Amino acid sequence: MTDIGGRRLGLGLAWKALDPGRVAERVAEVVGSAVPVGAPIALGGLTLVLRASEPGTSDRLLIVTDLERPRASIPTGAVIGWATVDVERAQRDLVEAGIVASALTAEGTDLLLGAAVRRAASSVFGCPLLLLEPVTEGRLAATLARHGEGPCAIYLEHGAGAAVLAPVGTRTGPHLIIGGAEYHRGR
Repeated sequence: MTDIGGRRLGLGLAWKALDPGRVAERVAEVVGSAVPVGAPIALGGLTLVLRASEPGTSDRLLIVTDLERPRASIPTGAVIGWATVDVERAQRDLVEAGIVASALTAEGTDLLLGAAVRRAASSVFGCPLLLLEPVTEGRLAATLARHGEGPCAIYLEHGAGAAVLAPVGTRTGPHLIIGGAEYHRGR
């Protein structure tokens, strides 16, 4: 976090949505706690804010650096999914940019998004980061075609059992994936 004009500002994600209230309701259902629109919240180490997008634009996740200290903290594990068309290049770029500290490890396949997965145990966002490269013409390929590379999904660890894709956005994302300890893996 950085002090600017007496305010503590930090790095996080903004989920810009045509209907941020719907996204807030879906996240609240999962985490069992109210999720405000427009105010930063902490999901584990990730700071997230839900904001309205401009009419005529599609929902998407954006990196933001102007987030105030989260007003609420929800004790759940959060992981960022980062879309790329070239995992080797993206891995180098993320390490060089200081977004992740070191090389990522292969984690298998995310069957819900149709992606090969590499994992960084930590990131500048305060949570793990999954680098996702499409292996099918599925949701991740559609996301990349619509929005390009960058943050595209939030994985919330919640309970046990199989991972599910929460219906909050369109086929092109952003994607909210809910699951237990094996929340993203398929082999």
